[in-house]
Amino acid sequence: MSEVRVILHTDKRQTLLREAQAEIRENQGRIPTEDFYARKLSEAWRRARGTRAYGPGEGRDDIGEFSPDRFRDLPVTPRESLKAQPMRYAAVTPTDASKYYETTGTTGQPTPTPRLAEDTIWNTVSVAEAWRPLLGADERVVILLPSDIVPVADLVAGVCEYLDVAHIRAYPFATGISGWDRLEAMWRAYRPTTVFVAPGVALQFTRLLAQRGELDDLSSSVDRLMLLGEVNTEPFRTRLGTWWNAEAHDASYGSTETGTLAAACAHGRQHLLPAATYFELATPEGAVPLHDRGG
Repeated sequence: MSEVRVILHTDKRQTLLREAQAEIRENQGRIPTEDFYARKLSEAWRRARGTRAYGPGEGRDDIGEFSPDRFRDLPVTPRESLKAQPMRYAAVTPTDASKYYETTGTTGQPTPTPRLAEDTIWNTVSVAEAWRPLLGADERVVILLPSDIVPVADLVAGVCEYLDVAHIRAYPFATGISGWDRLEAMWRAYRPTTVFVAPGVALQFTRLLAQRGELDDLSSSVDRLMLLGEVNTEPFRTRLGTWWNAEAHDASYGSTETGTLAAACAHGRQHLLPAATYFELATPEGAVPLHDRGG
């Protein structure tokens, strides 16, 4: 098995990978127990107490030791507070982080999001195990996604490394490095089978190839389009799949702050990742844990 090589250079991180792999596989396709979530929330709570926002000092009370009751009673942090002073909520400084990202800023000012290697490993393994049925041993993946400030392309590359799948990053808007002509030439040599792409980029590339009369040829190797990075709709996926004569999936849902919350399956649906993230449902009776609703 290939591994997320870039960050797995210590025994501790190798051990984290094995722990994540075993836990994600054990809970695949089911909702974990309350004890599972209590342990995970306790770990997240411990991190939160190390921040300036939730720890002692600065004129506010320490959130104290974790308990399920304290978690339920904790007031919601206003988004405005996070946007105004984002580093007060960061568990690590940019220097202490393994990777540094920022949100896209589509809902306001971009938010700094430094990540530990632990965060990257767990997120990568959870998504890779969800996508494993979609990506075969003979896949050739092309990643048409930005790989600079936001983590989406890094995540896909990490998944491909973990699953030992051939892949290439080929973002067409890397000024001075890439462009549509180079992308088309690469496509002919590499003949990708799976394309991870933002919906807007997919639309532009499709239109360009159709105008050049090259869409039939370049689409012939492609089995599936994995859309992520932007919102897309089922009618759009259906139309795009028809143009490319390929399956079009809504690959994942999540955010830079939280990591991945849901991922696509081989049947064209998207599933929550309850072993990777804690969920509550808003009901007429209030917010309830996901497992109280029977999945």
